[in-house]
Amino acid sequence: MENQLLKVITDSKVEQSTALSLQNAFLPFYDNLLSWSEKAKTLVVTDASQVREMKMAREGRLALRDIRVAANKKRIALKEDSTRYGKAVQNVYNLIDDLCTPAEKHLEEQEKFVEIQEENRKAELKAIRTAELAPYMEFSGCVIYSLGEYTEDEYQKILSDCKEALENKIAEEAQAELDRIAKEQEKVERQSRMFELGFKFVGGDFVYKGLHYRLWYIMNFSTEAFEAEFLDIIKRKEELDLRIEQVIAIHKQNIPVVTEINIPVFNNPPAITVLKSSPPCASYSKVNHSFHCFLCGAKLSEIGLGGLECDDCLTAFIPFLDEVGNQCLASQK
Repeated sequence: MENQLLKVITDSKVEQSTALSLQNAFLPFYDNLLSWSEKAKTLVVTDASQVREMKMAREGRLALRDIRVAANKKRIALKEDSTRYGKAVQNVYNLIDDLCTPAEKHLEEQEKFVEIQEENRKAELKAIRTAELAPYMEFSGCVIYSLGEYTEDEYQKILSDCKEALENKIAEEAQAELDRIAKEQEKVERQSRMFELGFKFVGGDFVYKGLHYRLWYIMNFSTEAFEAEFLDIIKRKEELDLRIEQVIAIHKQNIPVVTEINIPVFNNPPAITVLKSSPPCASYSKVNHSFHCFLCGAKLSEIGLGGLECDDCLTAFIPFLDEVGNQCLASQK
């Protein structure tokens, strides 16, 4: 029969001296327990009268327990010794390492003297160049990581490019601010000139009676183009004022008028269309006896000579009599 104890020790692949020590320590326990194991197989109690067999079973159980307890004590003793052995091995190695490392490092420094000096020079050079490039860091890119590797000519080129990039950025920002200020001044000036003509600023539009100009439209012109457009605005305003004066004059004389008066606005001149005072031109409230604008629904207020103007959109409504004598209002579409 194969000795299982020897197989376990052999499979552990410990040194021969250690294997022999384990055999000497545990083989007596192994042989003794095998003997009792064989006896245990022959002891079978089937009746209460088998007092002798029960006594022998007790004796065998206690013997096996003693073997197990003694083997455990031996295991504890051997492991404690093994732990002390492991610590001793580590301590011996630490001593050797502590003695070798400083001497080894010193000799390596002597062996690689040139390389170490070059690395130190590059590290010092990188620190100096990094500090010098700090104000231009946003323009340096990835070169910041290898500044110690560049020749002096290469580095001076990098530094010069970074300085130029910063100067260009400052100049661009300054020019952008000047352009913004000029644009704002131009906006104020153009608004002022529109106000001087009598326009009001309502909801993003310059409004004068039937004329409407968007702010973005006014600001979209270049300086020269705006001067030409402004002259055209003046012309359109004068034409509108003249048409309104004509309507008012006709109204005062109670003379029938034509049904349409053309007034140019932007590049597509819409028409001043004759609309009666009932819808869709204006709605009449029987509650407060007032007219309301058909464009926005706001109340219309008198502006003299029977004329009406919207309180919100400032659309003008000019009264007159049509060809059959009906009271009418003229309003821009």
